[in-house]
Amino acid sequence: MNWTRLGQGGFASSSAAAEARSKQAVKDDVAQYPEVLIEAGSVVTSGLIEAGVSTELAEALGLTVLERLADNFGGQVVYIPKASLALCQRRWVAMSEAHNGGESIKEIALKFGVGIHAVYRALAAVRGFNKLRADKNLAPLTSELFKEQLSKALSE
Repeated sequence: MNWTRLGQGGFASSSAAAEARSKQAVKDDVAQYPEVLIEAGSVVTSGLIEAGVSTELAEALGLTVLERLADNFGGQVVYIPKASLALCQRRWVAMSEAHNGGESIKEIALKFGVGIHAVYRALAAVRGFNKLRADKNLAPLTSELFKEQLSKALSE
């Protein structure tokens, strides 16, 4: 995606800015950002679009968010963990459901981009969660139940 700067740190998609400036000016603006910011801006934009935000607004917000991060954390080494425990658990449940649906361990590993041993660990973890839940007379973890619990926790 092409991005261009508007006044006061705002951004707009190149299609909106093309009326005011040439395509070369847009390329020059994009070139001033490190590649990692451009890539991260695309990730943010994709996430916003998947969440139902209009493409135009998502594109306008993508690099604005990253520019603010760069302003706050620029020059620092920042470690970004791969996923939180909740996201890992959600992924484990999805792997378990795929396995229960008849997919092989190898297919699941390829589908989720992990190794075979990671799939076995995820399946064992979900079995353990479900055993503990059964001991407390609770329903087994499913994707729907997990989404419900996660959204409830986030809204509190």
